[in-house]
Amino acid sequence: MNKIRKIKYLIITFSFFAGLAFWFFDALMDKLIFINEPFLNILIGNINEVAFRSLTCLFFLVFGFVAAKAFSDQKRIEYLLRASEEKYRSLIESTNDSIYLVDKDCKYLYMNKKHAARMGFTGEEYLGRSYNEYHLPNEIRCFAKDFNEVFSTGKSIQREHKSRRDDKYFLQTLSPVTDSDGKIVAVTVVSKDINALKLMEHKFHALSATDELTGLFNRRGFFTVADQYLKLADRNKRGTFMLYVDLDGLKLINDRFGHSTGDLALIELANLLRNCFRNSDAIARIGGDEFAVFPVETTEDNIESITARFRDCLKSYNEKTDHDFKLSACVGTAYYDPERSRSLEQLLMRADRDMYEQKNRRANA
Repeated sequence: MNKIRKIKYLIITFSFFAGLAFWFFDALMDKLIFINEPFLNILIGNINEVAFRSLTCLFFLVFGFVAAKAFSDQKRIEYLLRASEEKYRSLIESTNDSIYLVDKDCKYLYMNKKHAARMGFTGEEYLGRSYNEYHLPNEIRCFAKDFNEVFSTGKSIQREHKSRRDDKYFLQTLSPVTDSDGKIVAVTVVSKDINALKLMEHKFHALSATDELTGLFNRRGFFTVADQYLKLADRNKRGTFMLYVDLDGLKLINDRFGHSTGDLALIELANLLRNCFRNSDAIARIGGDEFAVFPVETTEDNIESITARFRDCLKSYNEKTDHDFKLSACVGTAYYDPERSRSLEQLLMRADRDMYEQKNRRANA
């Protein structure tokens, strides 16, 4: 700003001396015409000439003031714009968000240091390069959809995005950039790292669907997954089975060895179920000592072999265990027929009833 002020005063001073120079040279020209007149007389003696030269000097001075002010205003605006641009650039360079600008052809116009580092750029070699050169096909499709929406609507949009490059979640905000005529010429993308929040969200979701003691699905988680299995059975027109498993003698274990041992028995049965069934099967603890299993694509031809395999796993466990207790469990089954649709609750009740029938038969045997 001091430099601008100095130049402003310099313009005014130059205008002042330019006026004086005009006065002198005009008098010198008159001296060449009126040779016999004394120069001092020509310089300041003629009232008409003095008035003319004074007006001319005043014009130079006014012009100098106007030019100095115009220059000062323009330079002040340029200075403020430059300062504002530097502050903005400093802000976007210091932020932890990834920020970049692409034109209507999805070619990079700008990247802040954060995004350039994520992309592996050390300079401005990205300029004029296409977004498509550095991303996978599915990422390109998703970005193109949002990009085109911004161009067509002129409105900013937000979306959650998981970057394959970082294996992190980001909240992307795509905003239009317009020219002086209001025409959209580019899109600014701001990607905020929300990975910690998403991991926490996933953790909370897992906790809401997971039994804390055994790590299996809880009732809520089981219903969510099993409902999808029933919809699949309806779509494929193929029946399927559900298993209901009840741990025998849990109260006796608690009374005799303590609740910590009772918890251990539940954990051991949960582990046995995991080992006995496939990863794709839905396994849950839905009550105190009650478990449910939804094996994928189980039919009447293999349900007997599945329950027999579970009994074999149970027997093998008891033969090898060194715990003070033995595991004993009853298994009930219920068949889901797509032609005679039942709710998940009804299916569980049917399997529970079959389990108690199995238990009564075993007690009376």
